Amino acid sequence: MKSAIMRAFPPSGGDDLLGMEIDFNAFLYGLDVLTDAQARRTDDPARLIEATATAKRGAVDEVVSGWRTRGPRSSGTTTARAT
Repeated sequence: MKSAIMRAFPPSGGDDLLGMEIDFNAFLYGLDVLTDAQARRTDDPARLIEATATAKRGAVDEVVSGWRTRGPRSSGTTTARAT
């Protein structure tokens, strides 16, 4: 699916990509289970935004505990997945 989308539409750039970078950083900073979170633009058309972060000590246990008691969708913790 990703390949089909990439063939069908030009990659974002300029102000659109800057806005996406800002939004990613705001999202990552809002996750209380991460430290050193950063999103940045790249020159790679297959990966226009690259995000890195470090999980806080005990964060995995906290997320799993929330899932066990409330379920993954209502745990209050957001999970992001990059492909």
